[in-house]
Amino acid sequence: MTVTATELYESREYNRTANGKQVIQYFVIDGTADAVVAASAVPDYGDEFTDSPAPRQYVYCVSVKIKRQESMNQCRATVVFESKQADDPDTGQINQEVWDWGFMAAQEKITNIKTQDDRTTYNEENLAGTNPGIGTAINKNGEKVDGASIWVKRRSLRITKYYDPEDADQDWLDMIDDLAATVNDAEWQGYDEGEVLFLGATVREVNDEMTQIDYQFIMNKNIEDQEETILSVSPGSGQVVFNTATVDKEGWQHRGYVHGSVVDKLDKKKYHGIFTINVDTVYDKEDFDQFELTRPNT
Repeated sequence: MTVTATELYESREYNRTANGKQVIQYFVIDGTADAVVAASAVPDYGDEFTDSPAPRQYVYCVSVKIKRQESMNQCRATVVFESKQADDPDTGQINQEVWDWGFMAAQEKITNIKTQDDRTTYNEENLAGTNPGIGTAINKNGEKVDGASIWVKRRSLRITKYYDPEDADQDWLDMIDDLAATVNDAEWQGYDEGEVLFLGATVREVNDEMTQIDYQFIMNKNIEDQEETILSVSPGSGQVVFNTATVDKEGWQHRGYVHGSVVDKLDKKKYHGIFTINVDTVYDKEDFDQFELTRPNT
């Protein structure tokens, strides 16, 4: 039996989105109750849906939702199309870049607070006070520091850009692959060296005239002159000493703490604290200008 897709009468819904114009169409697919076959029967390209005559456009299918009706040997399909208008009607080139910023919080594990001033300790008499014996460790259990997960600010960026398939060729895709999981080696889009991590990209080959690439970035601000308390032992007296260290860290470097305990030979008390702070480079640096991305309104 022939499989046919027929659009329902007066079924179209029109929307404007950040990515352009969108239309939702509803179809009846006769001749099959197989969802895969039905999905392949709907159009890949929608009609020109414009408010007025416009230069060259790309109209393509974004999603298809199928509802099977086995008793009638047919399916119902909801199809979403989007359109992009070419900036250059002669070449069909789309120059638009869409920059989507995210201002969210993400979870991060920490093992200590910044200073003793950030802690209130309730002792066995249920009196509020301080306890230098545990230093700045969070959730210290014996000699083990469990730490805690907290919410921290994170800024993210998704950039959508449209290419002629000849420009988004295999060499370009290989470049994207090479730069994934790297940080910027110089100031980029207002962010200092090391503050921007490239997570990678998704590539949609829309048709033989257009490729859509979504680039994903996440930011982490540099830290400068942050004071940390370091525990040490005086070589002569064996007295526990708490010193202040000034720490610098580029955005996506990793900062690790070495905690430990030591007994003061003078007061015979046991103190816990940070012995060492390690700032480690874990991501390679690359030139992000290779992406050839230009922030709108600049």
